[in-house]
Amino acid sequence: MFNVEDSIKYRTNDIYSAFNPLYYLSKLLGTAPYQLKQDQNTKRSKIGILWTIVIFSIHALGLLRLPITKSRYVNPGEIISNVSYELLLHLSAMIVTFLLALQSDHSLPNIIRKIHNIDCNIFSHNAKINYMYSKAHKWTCCLIVYILILITIMTFSAKPFVSSMLLYILYRASKGFSIFCVGVSILQFFATAYFIKEKYAMIKRELIYLQSDKPKICRQNSNKLNHYEKGISIIDIQNTNSKNRHNTLSNSNRVYSEVGQTLTEHTYTAPGIRPRLHISNNLGQQSKNQLNITSSLGQQSMANHLHSSISLGQQSIKYLHLSTSLRQHSTKHLHICYSKILSRRIRQLRIAYSQLQEIIVLLYKNYSIVILFEFTLETVNIITDLYHGMYTIETVNVMDYLLFTRIAAYYLWNLTFITFPIYPCQGILTEIQQISTTLQKGLLKKWPSKEMEEQLQLFSWQIRYAKVELTALGFFNMNFHTLYSLLGVIVSYFLILNQF
Repeated sequence: MFNVEDSIKYRTNDIYSAFNPLYYLSKLLGTAPYQLKQDQNTKRSKIGILWTIVIFSIHALGLLRLPITKSRYVNPGEIISNVSYELLLHLSAMIVTFLLALQSDHSLPNIIRKIHNIDCNIFSHNAKINYMYSKAHKWTCCLIVYILILITIMTFSAKPFVSSMLLYILYRASKGFSIFCVGVSILQFFATAYFIKEKYAMIKRELIYLQSDKPKICRQNSNKLNHYEKGISIIDIQNTNSKNRHNTLSNSNRVYSEVGQTLTEHTYTAPGIRPRLHISNNLGQQSKNQLNITSSLGQQSMANHLHSSISLGQQSIKYLHLSTSLRQHSTKHLHICYSKILSRRIRQLRIAYSQLQEIIVLLYKNYSIVILFEFTLETVNIITDLYHGMYTIETVNVMDYLLFTRIAAYYLWNLTFITFPIYPCQGILTEIQQISTTLQKGLLKKWPSKEMEEQLQLFSWQIRYAKVELTALGFFNMNFHTLYSLLGVIVSYFLILNQF
């Protein structure tokens, strides 16, 4: 069996530490899941089953002492409303204890383990996960303290209405214990659904990041990219070297031609040759022959050097064209490698999305009945509390501070536990719509490979046809429209009660 307590010794700021207070409270309230098939002979399982039976008996005793509440009220309508409220309260507490204690396949630790596996396999590079879980741990502890304060005010702020003080304490303790059991189960659902919403938000941010220009994840996860980039840099260096060599050869040819021209000019106009021509024709003719020989040799050497320089320039131009084609080929392979890494990453996100859908199914198998009873309970409770609050304000001349605090605590409790289950569910639906919009924007872009487009299309079809349904046992959807409708029903029934 997966044990949160053992894992917390080695992990401080992750999902196990965030769920650890809720798991301890679920063990205290008898709602900790025990896998009877695997752990039937272990000592821990037997103790857990016995403790669950004890807690279940406490909730059953809360049902048996309901006739005591008749002595508190005079109006028959008041008796019916409060007895129905407490009946629903203890029934929901018993259902919470019975269902959550004997879950084996879709228990809370199983859901935690699946969320943790998604973090390890998909989002391990994200440094914000540990910060989110450490923050969730603090908020969970604060919410538990908030629940305890409200339960203390609601339970022990009224005056005793029975003769025996011990009976009164047992009455209040059983009611407060049932309220706390239901409240912790709703808090578990809220925390799990909130983490699922954050995972959808991380998938959305990852898709936006992958659709940007050259994301860093491609450079971090591929050795081929470094190889291609090094090859492209070498080709760039060779291109520049060939260009510089071609420029130097052309400059040397120009300089050599200028030097050859100056040599011929100085040879024909050299001092001392003309006096020798006048002195001796033989010497002059001989010098002319030597001069013609030297000029022909200079022209021949200049032509040979110029021809060699032209051939070298042509070779450098060929090498330049070859390096340019190699660069284009390497750039093409680089884009293909980018697209392969991006398609692999989108495939991982698509798998994470399907795993989150499985976690949502497990979550609603675990908590849908509890949410249905909780919404029914809180609807009746809000109507009765509003009625009794207005009746108390009209009948009591001097408003007691303790009574006012108790009424305010009831209102805060009811509004909190109606909003808690709906808020993360609405966030999940919003994140899924934003993921779908991001995918549609990605499909409008041109990608270098068909594999990338296929993965985006598969992801888009998965969101379109495998829809996430968030309902309370199929009776109503978990979104803000249901909350507004519920508030409208409460106001309508409250106005009807005030007419009588």
